[in-house]
Amino acid sequence: MRYVIISLAILISMSTAVAQNKSKVAKKNSLDFLEVPFNIDSQKLKWTGEHDISKVIAAIKKIDFKKDQFETTAAYLARTENPQIFSMPINSLLGFSFSFQDPGTPSQCYTKYDADKLDLIVECLTSTLQRIYSPEKEKFIETFTFSKVTTTDGKSYVGENNFGVKRRISVRTAKGLGLAIRNLEGIAATDFRSGLLKIELRLPNFTQQTAKANMDDIGLLFIGELESPYLLRESKAEEPTIDRPIDYRGDFQYLNMFMREVWVVNIRTKEILQRFDRSKTRLE
Repeated sequence: MRYVIISLAILISMSTAVAQNKSKVAKKNSLDFLEVPFNIDSQKLKWTGEHDISKVIAAIKKIDFKKDQFETTAAYLARTENPQIFSMPINSLLGFSFSFQDPGTPSQCYTKYDADKLDLIVECLTSTLQRIYSPEKEKFIETFTFSKVTTTDGKSYVGENNFGVKRRISVRTAKGLGLAIRNLEGIAATDFRSGLLKIELRLPNFTQQTAKANMDDIGLLFIGELESPYLLRESKAEEPTIDRPIDYRGDFQYLNMFMREVWVVNIRTKEILQRFDRSKTRLE
């Protein structure tokens, strides 16, 4: 079974006592970042907040999952089975969005329109099955990944192979934050041309006018609970060659999520275009 993972987190504390008694949110780039559980049962036509993946990862890193030799097993389990992040249990519902227009989102995400059926179609190609390391469990987990990646080009240098052939080598560093979702079988299937896992969602009854108004601002909002091991980490290194003179180093961190729903949303207007319950949506 193939899984995927995806993306964004939460938090920014308010300073006033009034704000602390309300749902804590903070604005950044016109988005509201939550530090309370995501409300999946809301019947509103727009979503009003999501979590920030980087801050959730930072909060998890503060938790000590190693058992001390002077700690009883009962005390260790009570401390680590459902620890707190921010002001909520770690297994609370979280929501993370990925905009197709974000330069860090995989370029294999796109929308297209079926004028005959009046369907707006959302597709994303994700990774192949990967073995990702868990610092918490000190073992590898098989999963699929979906992340936002920031790539930086550093100073170049001159390299030489064993045959004395020289090339100028470009140094490239990548950092990624994303999700690992093990239960994407309801909305994804293998793309046999590429071998990658493909998410495909069809939104029916979209007029041409409505489709045109939304296609440039489409995103996916993944909703679910984190599950142990909560944090996965992957390092990649590719040595330069004559044909590909790039010295590549990548560091990727993922939240391990059990997905409940995925929403197709308009990132700009915050409108919820379609909700897909994983247990009720299956690709044949």
